[in-house]
Amino acid sequence: MFEKSLVCFGAVMNIFGGLLLLFLSTGVNSQMETIPVRLTGQKSSWANIQLGLFDQCLPSEESKTFGIEFRLPKNGGSCDKEGMSICYASTLSSRTLNVMHTADEFSVTSELFNVPEMADIDKKCQEVMTAKKVKNAEYWRGFRVYTELMPENNQRVIKLTKKSVEGKTGPSYEIRDVHRQFVINFGNAQELYTYVTIDFGEQIEIDEADKKKREAYMKYAQDGVPLKYFAGFWTLGMDILPWGEDILRLFITRDCKCTMEAWFIRPSDSEPEEPEIPTQGTYGCREEKKKQKAIDLRDKIKAEKMIYIRLLTSARTEHIRLTLLGNDAALSISLSCSDFINKTISANHEIVFKIAFTKFAVGIAINDHLPMPSSCNREYVPLKWWQGLPLEKMTTLKLEGKFLLLNDPPPVMDFVTLDTNYENKSSEPVKDSIDLSKAGALEINITLFKDDKITIQINDILKRNYTSEMPTWATNFVRVEEINKYKGGITLMEKPFIGIDTQLAEANEGQQQQQKDGLPLTKRLMTVLNYGDVIRMEFLIKRQIDKLTIALMHEAKYFDKRLGDTILALTFDFSYTEIQCQYYLNLEHKNFDHYITNGRPVEHLLNKYGQKFNLTINCTAEHFIIKIDEVDFEMNCPYPFPEEFRSRNSVKEHRYPPWAVDHIHIECEGNASLVGMEIRHANVSIGQEHVLNFVEINADNGVLRAGDKINVRIPIDGTIGKTEVVNVSVNLFFEALRRHPHIGKTIMRLELDDLDSAQLNFRSYKKPPENCKIELKDKDSLKEFNFEIKVEAKGFVMALNGMEPYKIGGQNKMPCNFTPIIPIWAVQYITVEHNENAKIGKPVIKCEPQNRCLAKSEVDNYLGSHNL
Repeated sequence: MFEKSLVCFGAVMNIFGGLLLLFLSTGVNSQMETIPVRLTGQKSSWANIQLGLFDQCLPSEESKTFGIEFRLPKNGGSCDKEGMSICYASTLSSRTLNVMHTADEFSVTSELFNVPEMADIDKKCQEVMTAKKVKNAEYWRGFRVYTELMPENNQRVIKLTKKSVEGKTGPSYEIRDVHRQFVINFGNAQELYTYVTIDFGEQIEIDEADKKKREAYMKYAQDGVPLKYFAGFWTLGMDILPWGEDILRLFITRDCKCTMEAWFIRPSDSEPEEPEIPTQGTYGCREEKKKQKAIDLRDKIKAEKMIYIRLLTSARTEHIRLTLLGNDAALSISLSCSDFINKTISANHEIVFKIAFTKFAVGIAINDHLPMPSSCNREYVPLKWWQGLPLEKMTTLKLEGKFLLLNDPPPVMDFVTLDTNYENKSSEPVKDSIDLSKAGALEINITLFKDDKITIQINDILKRNYTSEMPTWATNFVRVEEINKYKGGITLMEKPFIGIDTQLAEANEGQQQQQKDGLPLTKRLMTVLNYGDVIRMEFLIKRQIDKLTIALMHEAKYFDKRLGDTILALTFDFSYTEIQCQYYLNLEHKNFDHYITNGRPVEHLLNKYGQKFNLTINCTAEHFIIKIDEVDFEMNCPYPFPEEFRSRNSVKEHRYPPWAVDHIHIECEGNASLVGMEIRHANVSIGQEHVLNFVEINADNGVLRAGDKINVRIPIDGTIGKTEVVNVSVNLFFEALRRHPHIGKTIMRLELDDLDSAQLNFRSYKKPPENCKIELKDKDSLKEFNFEIKVEAKGFVMALNGMEPYKIGGQNKMPCNFTPIIPIWAVQYITVEHNENAKIGKPVIKCEPQNRCLAKSEVDNYLGSHNL
């Protein structure tokens, strides 16, 4: 009853024997879907929110709560400096309410976050309320959310604090691992405390000290201890939600450059809808002044590079000027775009500039529109362009105008040059003479080399080397004219052949066949994925592309609702420049013909008209991290789990792990290539779920069979004391590295869980545990655990340090051999596990014959280019 009494503020509250009735009006019908209250982008800093507080106790969906949701724009943004501040009338501060006085056990007369003096934001909120002549201004409190650019990795993190920008008093918390969205949940009938979820559902702890205060209060609450000694972030929901009232008033201010949005959400609310165009600041922000922004380009600009600039303008933006500066005045290029802005922008608007550099010219595109308006010069071609642009001498990009720079600093990325046309320049013709009267049939070979070198050979009569003034790759057509002015004329005998050298063709025959067979492409993994592993893929978008899909599959080569699972699908949609986490679990989605989305779409920033980029997928302890360095993109995709386990508080154990992936499938709609792929396997432990010590049965050399032997030697570091707990197990798995309810099968788990009593436990899929005794000699001076497993036709015979386990049968000792239900040939992985604090060294796992087992490699290379 206690847990519900603190959370269900509007219901009957039983406080350790004392009955306190808090009368509330249920202002919102919990059965009707309502719309979240947007706190930003409004004409007033005040928000009056109607509450149905009984919804907190009896929500239509158990997982829903009151709370505040924060989101950065899906295509980037920031909320630096002042960030966003939210002020509210404190419920837990000792004060007189309209109908009663707050119970003393819950009063927090000092500071909500339990600091010795009042926090900076609380002081500011009180000053603002006093200036606005708000009643009971001294009880107002607040908090601030902001982003901060970390110089070590050029990434922004989101923080929640009670400090002001210039202040020093109040706690601060970093919202770890968040990409762009998080929710402060104020609890419900199932959860007492305030907690944070990130990226549409994953719950995290933001501070260990706050967690300890929460747990300590829960421990001593029955003794009637005052809440004020344990208050912290976890009590924020109790402090914000009013008692005895059905209207909540909030006062919101936002830095004039802040583009983070916020909504107050209720249990009956639908999902918030993001504005199509990001908003910034608070109503009444001063008009932005004309600004200048200089971006250092030294050592960054090369041929086939592009600067990607995203600006947010307003109705007051009249002019934007981009100037490329060099250390020579002749190199300076100015691109002015005033008429385009005047004709297209009447309110907040996002503009994307792409400035592309080739060896010979500079081009610009705005919002992917070509050709450009007259004032935005589409292409700049310098004098003597054929000598190439002196890109190494370009030092600075200067931006001028009224705007907010959304990607600061703008990234410099690769791109692919397509359909480039150059003005025809006259050149001196190449002249050579041959005696045609002796020639007969002529074979003319023209060979193109790098560095614009050309070799022309006519039979054995003539061979000349030339250097072209134009790049050889600019050649689009070959034209042959029949010449009739010579006696008898010259006739073309057969159609010209255009291709690569025969010897080179033979050398590349295997690769060409591989490309032919790669439409679409599926790669079977050489070894299992593990926590901490990183998949790296290099792609080349050659021409316009509509979609690119990368899928990590389980027991499937490609998506088919009849078989297998998709642990992660990444679909790059180039029509809307978006990507979204997706998955498909056959266990619950077998009637669906498509992937299931997980979270909202995020803009990927890739260039659909051509770009080379590296995609990495990092298998962390909690989720996949997807990164594209060329466009400064990062997104987290949670490991999927069947929805039925969400309400059972058993999500973690039912998440599908990385080692469920056995195939990677790639396909696209358009013209792209997979240039290369590799998987780097971690050699350090990543969280408790990471299985570091394992070997794989070498499938190329047959399956495990009778007569094979497995030897696992586990060194002991030092001496194991009598009070120390040692738990060591050797596991034989099918399609798994650890026991999992949905993936793989445990063929045998051999566990030594009590060195003192020397007991061995045997476990297997769908078979009751079996316990055996073993007589270990000199237990106090053991140097290692030496497990010897002999494979027989139907099971395994074991020994530990030369001693065989036994069962007690009457007066006799009986052999303790193990016969699993699953056949022995199904064993794929041999793993070793031990408890965290055990004095255990690195295990050595060997098989007999030796080539039966395959040790994991550090890097698996999947080389070769594939057209998709």
